Amino acid sequence: MGARVRHVPGNTVTGRFSSGRLARAVGSELVLAVGAGTGLAIDRLEELGIALDMVLAPADGEAVVSLTPAAGGLTVAAEPVAAGWVERNRQLLCSLVDGVEITTRGVELRAG
Repeated sequence: MGARVRHVPGNTVTGRFSSGRLARAVGSELVLAVGAGTGLAIDRLEELGIALDMVLAPADGEAVVSLTPAAGGLTVAAEPVAAGWVERNRQLLCSLVDGVEITTRGVELRAG
């Protein structure tokens, strides 16, 4: 028997981490696990994981990552982030994901 990841539309998975470093350590794996049932190609999920790692890099204290799957897509919200860094590096982030939106609490990254 193998492992099975099932996609349930509208369910958000939220991870609360004691440090940005810990969130970065597992962020890409969370993206792959939650995104497995969305129909996105593995390389798109990996690129989303890279973008998540990049926006979490400056986070010193507690970090929160929320992943919301939808048919054909995945939205990842991360907080806190350095909004100035995100804005300066928007072009780079947009080369990895389909959408980057700075929110009042952090950033949303979208693939699909």
